[in-house]
Amino acid sequence: MILLSHKLHRLKLRLGSKLRIIKTLQFTFTAQITFVIILLFSIGNVIIFRTTSERLIRNTHLRNRDQITGLVSNIDQWKESTVLLMATLSKQPGIIKLDNTLISASLGQITQLTPDRVWRVFDNQGNLVFTSLESERSPHQKKILELRHKDYEGFKKARNGKFSWSVAFSGALSGIKKEGCLSADQPIFKSPNLGNKSEVIGTLSFCLPLEKLGAAIGVARSDQFRSDQTLSNQTIEHVQSLAIEKPDYLEFHRGDYTGRVTYLIFESGNIVFPTATDSRFVRISIQSPRRLATTSWGELNKLVTRRGNFNTFQEINLDGNALMTFAMTSSSGNSNWIAVNVIDKKTIFDPLNKALLSLLILQLSTLLITSVAIYYVCRQLTRPLNQIIARIQALSNLDLDLSKKFIIKKAWISEINNVSLATNRLTQAIESFSRYLPNEVVRSLLLNERRAELGGTSENVAVMFTDIEDFTSYTESVETQDLFRYLNEYFTELTNHVVANNGTIDKYIGDSLMVMWGMPTPLTNPCELACETAIAVRNASNRLRDEWAQQKEPLKFNTRIGLHYGEAIVGNVGAADRFNYTMVGDTVNVASRLEGANKTYKTNIIVSDALLKQLDHEHAAHRFAFRMIGKVTMKGKRKSTLIYELYDQRCSLRQPQIEALDAWNRVMKQAIDQGHHAAFEQLAAESEDLRAHPLLIQLRQELDTSAH
Repeated sequence: MILLSHKLHRLKLRLGSKLRIIKTLQFTFTAQITFVIILLFSIGNVIIFRTTSERLIRNTHLRNRDQITGLVSNIDQWKESTVLLMATLSKQPGIIKLDNTLISASLGQITQLTPDRVWRVFDNQGNLVFTSLESERSPHQKKILELRHKDYEGFKKARNGKFSWSVAFSGALSGIKKEGCLSADQPIFKSPNLGNKSEVIGTLSFCLPLEKLGAAIGVARSDQFRSDQTLSNQTIEHVQSLAIEKPDYLEFHRGDYTGRVTYLIFESGNIVFPTATDSRFVRISIQSPRRLATTSWGELNKLVTRRGNFNTFQEINLDGNALMTFAMTSSSGNSNWIAVNVIDKKTIFDPLNKALLSLLILQLSTLLITSVAIYYVCRQLTRPLNQIIARIQALSNLDLDLSKKFIIKKAWISEINNVSLATNRLTQAIESFSRYLPNEVVRSLLLNERRAELGGTSENVAVMFTDIEDFTSYTESVETQDLFRYLNEYFTELTNHVVANNGTIDKYIGDSLMVMWGMPTPLTNPCELACETAIAVRNASNRLRDEWAQQKEPLKFNTRIGLHYGEAIVGNVGAADRFNYTMVGDTVNVASRLEGANKTYKTNIIVSDALLKQLDHEHAAHRFAFRMIGKVTMKGKRKSTLIYELYDQRCSLRQPQIEALDAWNRVMKQAIDQGHHAAFEQLAAESEDLRAHPLLIQLRQELDTSAH
C-alpha cells in the first residue's frame, strides 16, 4: 500500500511538472501560433481542394465529352461509309451471281485495301461461297464456319433483307471462342433495283477483329490499358514502360475499375472496346449478352444507361468504387450504338491527392521549422521574463541576496528592459524598507498580501535586552563619527547572530538591542534559540573587545544581557499614518530589568525562572549551564523573581566546572528555600574537592557575608 502511494505521488509530480511546462509562456505562445498556422493551412487546403476538385471534375467532363463526341462522330461517319460500301458491293454482278471466281475479282481490290477484314459471301442457305482468308477454304474449316455463321443474329437479319451489325467470333477450337470480330452483314438481292422488295439470295459480310476496330474508324490508341495481375512480369514491365513514356497513360483493370475506359454498347447487349489495343478486352466483347449481363460490365451498363442519362456527366457507384461516366448514342445507319466513357474517380483525383500530399509534407515541414524557430525566438522573451519573475519571487520572500542573482543588465527588448529597470528600483526600495523593519514582518506582509494596520495580539515570546556597560563615558571621550562606526560594527556582529538564530530585532535603542523569538514567526523552541543567541552575542562582544584592544582602540564594549519568557502584546503601535512594529507589556519590562541586574551581580547574562521552565517544556534545559543567583523583587513588582546566570553551553565546559555549578545550585536552593543554616549544611555535605573549587569558595564567602 505504501509502495502504491509512493508511485501515485511520483506520477502526480510528473504530471504536475508537465502541466507546468504546458502553462509556460514559451510553450503557450508557440502552441497558439502553431495552431493559427495549422488553421490557416487547413482552411487553405480545403479551399484549394474544393476549387481544384471542381475544376478537375469540370475539365474531366469536358475532356470526356469531347472524346465521346469525337468517337461518336467517327463511328457515325465510318458506319455510313461502311453501309454505303457494302450496299454498292452487294450490287456487283459478280457478287449477285454468287460465283466464287467473279466474287474474287469484284472484291480483290477491296480485300487488298482492307487487309484487317475478312470478307465472306454466303448464299441464302448459309453456305460459304467466298472467303478472303486462305485458311477458311479447306472443307473442314468451311463447314465449321457455315455452322457457326447460321447462328449469328446479323446473318438472320440479312436473310430478312436488313443490314446488321453484330459481334462474331472465329477460330473456335473444341467450342472455345478464340477471336472476336465486328461482323457487318449486307443482304444480296436478286434484283438490286427493287431493293427490299427483291428476293434475298445471299449475304455479303466482313469480319473485323475487335482489336483492329479502333484503327478502322480512326480512334485507335486513344487509350492505353494495362493487363490483369495474372500477366507475366515481363508484360507488366512493358506496360509500365508505356506509362512512363506517356504522361496521360490511364489504366482500367478488368474487375477493379482502376483508370479509364471507352467502349461501345451494341443493340444486342454486346460491348466493344474500339480504342483498346490490348486483345484481352476481346474476351469481354465475345461474351454473349446474357452472360455479360451477369458480370460487373453488365451491371455497369445498367447504371450508365438507366433512365436514359445520356449526354450527362454522372457519378455512379459500382462495387464500392466511385466512377464518373459520360454516354452518348450513335444512331446513324441502321443500328444504334451507345458510346460510353468511364473513369475511376480515384484516377481523376490521384494527381491532385499526390500534389496535396506533397503540399501537406511541405506544410508540415514548414510548420515544424516555424514552430522550432518560434520556440527559440520566444526564449529571447521568456528568459529575461523568467529572470524577472524569479527576482520578484525572491523579493516576495525578502530574499535580497537571491534577487540580486537575477539582475538583467541590458535587454534588447525595450519593454523587458523597462520592466527590469523598474524591478531594480523596486528591489532597492524593498531592501531599504526592510532595513527599518524586522525582515519577518516585511516578509509576512508580502506573503500574506495584506496591508499593515494598527493593533496587536497577546503572544508568548522570549525577549532579550542587551546593553553596553558604561557606554555614556564613551560618548564624551570618543568622536561622534568614530563612535558611530564602532557602534555599527558592534550591532552588525550582534545582528548576524540574532538573524542566524531566527530572532526578530524589535529595535535598536541607543547602545541597546531589543529582540524577540516567537513572533511574527511562530517557533517551537524560542527560549532555546534565545539562550544560544545570548551566548553567541556575549562571545562576539568579547571578541570585538579583544580585537580593538590589539588595535589600541579606546573602546571596551562589555555587553550585558537579560532574558525573559512570558506574555506580551505584539503588533503595530503608533498613529494611523505612521507606526512601529513592536512588543509591549510586563514581559518586556522584566527582560529590561534583568539586563540591568547584571550590573549589581557583576554578570553578563541573567535569565528568569520562567525562561528555564519553558526550556524544560522545549526539552532543551540540559544543553545549558545555569548558576542560580537568588530571588529578587523588581521595581513595580510585589512578587520576587528567581533569577539565574546563563553560564554557557554545557558542552563548552569541563566536567569540574559543571559539577561545581550543580553544587552551587544545590546550595543556593537550600539557602533560598530553608535559609543559610541549611545552605551551610548542604555545602558541608559536598565533597572536599568541590568545596575547594573557586566557585564554591566564592559561594561560601557570599553566604558568610549575607549571614552577618
